[in-house]
Amino acid sequence: MKDRNWKIPIFVTLSLFGGVFLIHRVSLFRDVISGAGDAKTITTTIYATLIAILLALLALAITAYIFVAGFLKDQQKPYEKKSIDSLLRIYTACLVILTISSLLSLLCCFWIDNADKPVPVADWMPPVVIAFSSVVSLFLLVYTCCVICHDGCLRIFARYARKKLFSEKGKSAPPNQIDGVFKWIGDIEMLAERLIQNHKDSFHAPDDQSVLSSITSKKFVEDYEKLISYRDYLWVEKYDSRRGSLTCSEYDLLRGTVRELEELLREQFLEGERLQKQSFTAPFLSLSTVPLCLNGTVFTNSVFEKNPNPKDSEKLEGIDLHKAKLQGADFTRARLNFVNLRGANCREAVFSDAVLNQIRADGESCFERAVFQNTDFCGQKFSDQNGVMRFKSASFVNALLINCLFAWCDFRQATFRQAVMSSVTLDSVCLSYADLSGAVLTNAKLGFQQEKGSRFGWKEYWLSAQLDEEEWPLPPFIDSWEGRRLGPAFFVNLEACVLSQACIEDYNFVGSRMSDANFSDALLKHCILDRCYGQKATFQETVLENCRFAFAMFSLSDFSHAHIVDCDFSNCDLRDSLLVQTDACKKGSAGPCFRKANFTHAQVRGGCFINCDFTLALFEDADLRDTVFEDCGFEHVSFADCRLQGAKFLRCNLESADFRGLDPALFEITDCTGKYNLDKPPENQ
Repeated sequence: MKDRNWKIPIFVTLSLFGGVFLIHRVSLFRDVISGAGDAKTITTTIYATLIAILLALLALAITAYIFVAGFLKDQQKPYEKKSIDSLLRIYTACLVILTISSLLSLLCCFWIDNADKPVPVADWMPPVVIAFSSVVSLFLLVYTCCVICHDGCLRIFARYARKKLFSEKGKSAPPNQIDGVFKWIGDIEMLAERLIQNHKDSFHAPDDQSVLSSITSKKFVEDYEKLISYRDYLWVEKYDSRRGSLTCSEYDLLRGTVRELEELLREQFLEGERLQKQSFTAPFLSLSTVPLCLNGTVFTNSVFEKNPNPKDSEKLEGIDLHKAKLQGADFTRARLNFVNLRGANCREAVFSDAVLNQIRADGESCFERAVFQNTDFCGQKFSDQNGVMRFKSASFVNALLINCLFAWCDFRQATFRQAVMSSVTLDSVCLSYADLSGAVLTNAKLGFQQEKGSRFGWKEYWLSAQLDEEEWPLPPFIDSWEGRRLGPAFFVNLEACVLSQACIEDYNFVGSRMSDANFSDALLKHCILDRCYGQKATFQETVLENCRFAFAMFSLSDFSHAHIVDCDFSNCDLRDSLLVQTDACKKGSAGPCFRKANFTHAQVRGGCFINCDFTLALFEDADLRDTVFEDCGFEHVSFADCRLQGAKFLRCNLESADFRGLDPALFEITDCTGKYNLDKPPENQ
């Protein structure tokens, strides 16, 4: 970290304080040393000095702590978070202890030195107080220096956080030509030079070989130097005579040596290293099949390229990171082209501002808590034939997911804030507790497969409070409805999400937040939206087919020109909502249901409602002008204070309906049944 700019002023301040204090107190110290002055003067000088030192060092320690805490919080990178948090906890605890000790020392010094009468204390107390204050001052000074020079502490925490992972040796890779030999040795040389560069300042070694030996082993350095010399001779032979050849035994010996070095690099020496701004071209460390151990390794601004001259059987093959250990690895601003991440552990890896092109992953790959902020997925496809791809708690903030496909993926608690997901396909994914606020899913497709059984087990993907004693989903957290499976999307945050022209089928969004969401011109089919919070949501020209909005809150929402088919809005809050030219009709056995729905101050104008159930619905001060209600039920509904100009009630059940206070000439009641209250009955009643 580049933090020397603020360290220099603190060191200068500490030095100036010490110099000024010595100059200011030099006469008093001279009296103390020579024995001049009375005992009271000497005692006062000692206590005053201790008080001044304690106050100054305490202020300086607190100032340094504030500077360091603010700097580390602002400048930390994702992979440094654990070390920084641990360091700050220790700093905070030490500062609290030192502050309490300093205040106690100050009180003792002030009490003993400033009493009007001789203080009745034991003879041993003044020396003890002076000694204790001196020790506290020393610890404050040491603490301040440790806070200022925190780099070493961070290195210790980072070093202990790394884990050494070992695997069994795999089979040899197929033989390569001489150009392949150059590629083998070139990759090892690039990594060795990078290791030397990373650790050259840490080891006071006379040459690069000594540095490499310090961070690897003497055997590694010997084999490495042999390979470099061999490569140089082979290079001269190849380009002087324009031909080169290797004997079988020579090739096997070279191949074995390269494989041994690759195994050491893959298993040990690359973990946690800085490999930023590098270019990796396939095949890379391909002789060894030992899984790469790259936990915490930094690949910032690096490029991973596919093989420029692949064989017929290796077309479009890129760098193989199969079953690699990439936990906490940093791929910020990296370009990953055709990289094989099947079975890789990318938990907590960072892909911010990266470009992922034709990445290969499967159900054994793990991206839990990974960071994909501002990442461009280039139409990437993530799917597995049998398993579930894990993206739990991953962050896709501001990511570009245009035309991507995600099938059988676990996005529980994942974050997609402000992500661009136009034309994305979410096929049979788990979205429970995910955050898609502000995301753009224009023309997106969300569906759940019906042909095969669900891969989302109740015990793993449902909370214990959502299951009954027999571990079956409790209503409304059901995974099937009316003979169709539903995808789990409980408590999703869709606030200000743009889902215009999207196609959403077979999902359970119970308890989700949809305020200011835009579903214009979208299709919602066979979805459950019970108890959703969708204030100011937009459903203009939306097709709602066989959906359930029980106990949902969609006040101030806009359903204008929407087409509602067999939907259940029972107990739904539609206050102040717009249903202008909205039509609702029956297609299946049960028509649209608005039982106990609240249409207070709603504008239900110019629409057509056929075979709808409005029993016990509230229409207080609602605007129902020019609306046609055909074969609908309005049992116990009051239309007091409603605007019914041009409204038509055709063949409706108006049992106990209340039209009192309204002018019957302004609306039409034809062939309706039931006893209802009307100030002046129509002529044909």
